[in-house]
Amino acid sequence: MSANNISIHSADGYNFYTITDNGRKTVIGGVPEKLKDRYIAEAKNASAIVLLTSKPEFCAGVGEVVAQNPDIEVYATAAGLRNIKEIINREINEKLIKDKTELDGLRFIITPGLPWVDTVSVIYGDTLFSGELFGDYSENLAVNRDFVVSALDTLEKYDILRIYPAKGDIVSDKDSAFLQYREFTAEEKAEKTRISIIYSSEYGFTKALAEYAKCKLEKDFDVYFTEAKSADSDMVNKSDILIIGTNTINRNAPQSVWDTITRIDLVNKRGMPYFVFGSFGWAGDGIKLVDKTLQAMGMKQISKPVEVLFAPSDKDFEQMNKAIAKVVSTNI
Repeated sequence: MSANNISIHSADGYNFYTITDNGRKTVIGGVPEKLKDRYIAEAKNASAIVLLTSKPEFCAGVGEVVAQNPDIEVYATAAGLRNIKEIINREINEKLIKDKTELDGLRFIITPGLPWVDTVSVIYGDTLFSGELFGDYSENLAVNRDFVVSALDTLEKYDILRIYPAKGDIVSDKDSAFLQYREFTAEEKAEKTRISIIYSSEYGFTKALAEYAKCKLEKDFDVYFTEAKSADSDMVNKSDILIIGTNTINRNAPQSVWDTITRIDLVNKRGMPYFVFGSFGWAGDGIKLVDKTLQAMGMKQISKPVEVLFAPSDKDFEQMNKAIAKVVSTNI
């Protein structure tokens, strides 16, 4: 097994590869739509295709290759095989990839979450075909941190000299690449539990409740406190507990609150404890909708919402105090 058997096909920042070994040609990876003609030209007379992921961005041309060469072997994980048949809408000569198995000199390492659950990395000799890992991928590292760390822990056990990614430049210094990704994915250790208090307030009533919560919590917690329109999604996603205060406009929460919610990282923050409160003038639909949405997203409700009609009274602040006590006692 030699790197001399590998041909690199690159265009517009994307790469796919062919391995020719003992008269057998294998295509590793895939390309987007604009590069499919080059891919088809290489793959149509190959013995096999190895799909590193069924993400459609890397599947252009696979249907045409199978149409021209129905016997071509298509290797993918169970999820990848299912997906590719639905993407190209035709049957294939499917070959199931199992974790840490070897075939014709190719060792398959299932590395889920990079970017999809079906993702696989391939080792050929001392070469790693890494898909999006070690390529043009840094913008997704925070979202997939645990998956990246797991992949690094597995892959660093192998004698790898070079890395061929699906996007970006070939990596010739494996140790530096692994070190860089370790630094990218290192968790920042906080001395205190982090709480984000994000609020939207039309007349100051919800803001008063938010400020009350901040005053009660900031002594014992690291509190990120801001209006929803100014919320930093990175700060929210670094938090251990989320508290959202919302007013209600036209039977809904304002757009700034929904913008905050849609930027929550549900890969890593699923199950994060949360609490919702707010002031309203009629039915308080915005508060209810936000609470139900966070539950539907798989987050953990600390307390039922505190819903206040217009200006908060002493009784309302007492309800907030009970909810805050539950926040304080929450196990992270």
